[in-house]
Amino acid sequence: MARPLRDSDPGLFHITVNAIEPGAYFFDGVDKMIWRATLARTIVRVRAEWTIVAHCEMTTHAHLIVAVADGSLSAGMHLLGGEYTRAFNHRHGRKGPLQQRRFGAVRIVTAAHLANAFRYVVRNPVEAGACRSPLDWPDSSYRAALGLEDDGGLTDASAVIHHFGHNRARALTELRLFVELPAAARAA
Repeated sequence: MARPLRDSDPGLFHITVNAIEPGAYFFDGVDKMIWRATLARTIVRVRAEWTIVAHCEMTTHAHLIVAVADGSLSAGMHLLGGEYTRAFNHRHGRKGPLQQRRFGAVRIVTAAHLANAFRYVVRNPVEAGACRSPLDWPDSSYRAALGLEDDGGLTDASAVIHHFGHNRARALTELRLFVELPAAARAA
């Protein structure tokens, strides 16, 4: 039986890619830089109309939140996965597939869903016990979203920031509270 067709309509998506179990999708920071550079090149090569809202690279998987204005999500992710696998295999002297299965894609339909997906993506290292704060994780777009570092224009988190208000300074404060406080502290 054939796989169901991927949602290819324009929209906003939370994308995940996972390594073959058990295994690493990234061995080190260099792999993560190669993946981000491959992502940027992929967007250009597919002539895709993508806006990367957020990204986070972990050891075994990666997350993206991407706004796709055309029908290029599948083609772009296929190219990204193939190019990154070839680079990873060459660098580490291995052969064969790297991804466990095709990428996962969940359509984001509301501003609240986007805010929650953003929080999930950038808090992923905290929840995995890899760091204490999303600010401590060097392999995500969180610091760039807050204006604390330059990611070379790879990401544009303005849609998330605007969810928290039109005054940028106040919106960034609210975003930080939303992301950095654990769920129990926000509920109190």
